[in-house]
Amino acid sequence: MPTAPLRIARSFLVSPVVSLALLGAATPRLDAQAAAEVQIPRLASLARDDGADTSQCDPINPDRPGIADGSRVIGAGRLQLETGYAQERHPEDDALRRLSFVPALLRIGLSSRVELRLESNTFTHERVSSPLGGLSTSTGLSPLYLGGKVVLFESGGDSALSVATIVRVAPPSGTDEFRTTRATGDVRVVADWAFTPTLSLNPNLGWAEYEDSGTRFGTALGALTLSWQPTTRWNPFVDVGYQSREERGGTWAMVVDAGVSYLVGCDLALDLSAGQNVHGFTAPKPFVAAGVSVRTDLLHRRTHPLDQRHGDRPAQPSRL
Repeated sequence: MPTAPLRIARSFLVSPVVSLALLGAATPRLDAQAAAEVQIPRLASLARDDGADTSQCDPINPDRPGIADGSRVIGAGRLQLETGYAQERHPEDDALRRLSFVPALLRIGLSSRVELRLESNTFTHERVSSPLGGLSTSTGLSPLYLGGKVVLFESGGDSALSVATIVRVAPPSGTDEFRTTRATGDVRVVADWAFTPTLSLNPNLGWAEYEDSGTRFGTALGALTLSWQPTTRWNPFVDVGYQSREERGGTWAMVVDAGVSYLVGCDLALDLSAGQNVHGFTAPKPFVAAGVSVRTDLLHRRTHPLDQRHGDRPAQPSRL
């Protein structure tokens, strides 16, 4: 996916060991009534059986892979990892720059309305080649963002609407060519509006302070995703991302992309996406990405102490 700042950087350095551990722990969760009526073997097969009835559970709802982030949190006592692999192509006047990285987001549920978030493009490899045959490479770690999401409003019914805010701060971090020297961050208001049973809009609007050659600059952020969910498993989407300034004194930038998510099981989803810069100089031309999102319970949500502050909320329609 596009790198930060236009593509909100996906976060947290997660080792393959953690990923495998979460995949092993991500057995599907059914609601209390349904769980009492099915057998343990049926629970174990939900994540791998293509014909499993995911309507009987609260399906995973990742923020990836679209440019816009969703407004719903993962729930108290849950841990959710959203990661993948992305490649970007950046043509320049006298060189071609290619980026490969592992975007990742780790979400930790504190209550039914609050979650913590750790984000980064993690391991990043850059390859720069010139028409004259010159070649240079660099490898390192991208900056780490610490943040949270808080749900501000939710409505039910046929036209469900939810609104939240996401705040992120990145202290000076990263290694080598990818290190930042100043603290950066952003704040966004994000929403989900299901205006038909199968179509929904996901707008984001915010402000960011990013770094350019050691100097911080401010920029407005915007994104909009249109999602279509013809079945409970498939979720194609198209979206657009906007940034008022891509660097200090620079022009505005815009990226468009499209992709699809597939719900494998109640706690496991896969995705593919591709996009293109349509204005500006720093955004990719083009990018491709593939990812996986997996969820597990740290504590049973009904006994999580922080969740008592807000009470139980009914499961919301998925936004994959």
